[in-house]
Amino acid sequence: MPPQQKILRVFKLISHLKSDSRKTVGELAKLMETTERSIYRYFGLLDEIGFAIDKDFENRFFIQMWDDQDNPVQEFSLDESKLLSDMLKSTKHPLKSSLLEKIHTRGELPGMAKNIVKAKSAKTISTLTKAMELHKQVILKKYHSARSNTLTDRTVEPVCFTDNYMSIVAFEPANKDNRHFKIDRIAEVELTDKTWKHEAKHEKPQVDLFGMGGNKETEVYITMGHKAYLLFIEEIPNGKNYITKKGTKYILQCKIYDPKGIVRFLAGVVDDIIDVEPVVVKKALYKHLENGTKKME
Repeated sequence: MPPQQKILRVFKLISHLKSDSRKTVGELAKLMETTERSIYRYFGLLDEIGFAIDKDFENRFFIQMWDDQDNPVQEFSLDESKLLSDMLKSTKHPLKSSLLEKIHTRGELPGMAKNIVKAKSAKTISTLTKAMELHKQVILKKYHSARSNTLTDRTVEPVCFTDNYMSIVAFEPANKDNRHFKIDRIAEVELTDKTWKHEAKHEKPQVDLFGMGGNKETEVYITMGHKAYLLFIEEIPNGKNYITKKGTKYILQCKIYDPKGIVRFLAGVVDDIIDVEPVVVKKALYKHLENGTKKME
């Protein structure tokens, strides 16, 4: 396939994913007249250039994009963007990805390509950091809850970021507990003038790649196929650092604090999971799948 046609397909996929109507991989493949395998390959490419592709409980995929037209910024020149990008690529700092997104967004890129990468994550992290410095409450605007598949405004007191900057740990007064909120599920952060009222209840728990906290570490080894790998790095981009490729297989080796997080991921890609170790995680996965089957009966 000519490179131009591949590029066109990527832009068409972005358009479908940004639409109000969410679609399954099968529906996307049909719309774009290609295979489901190709769609997953495109997902991997979009992940590489900074998109956060999300999915709901019905396995329908989508991208949420927000334009910041009220706050125009001065753009870098092409040479400035390239210099900064080259400098950042040599670092392993957790903010590397969001900074690269910001540079690419503000650089002198072609008009169509500018719609690809947005600096939303960087702005979100910046506002949350300011709120923590000032001890202010914030409103997470239109936060997308994967559990309830709803968009709601959540008033919280931000406490700390997870190590990979994928989530913010925050105390939510309405629920009276500390919760994890994924950065890419936040549409916008509104800094309020209200100071913290529950600082004594703030906690900074250790969390694993899957957002679960605890005190007991468990080393896990997950062998997966290409499809599961693409979905894994889509959901947890920082997880690439814990993956080793052997032939056509991908091996995830990491530590977890609670099996619930990794089990939820494995259940969604179970058809492409080759092996799960240790036994305690494998049993937790079997139990999760068995309970899900019983609920459907």
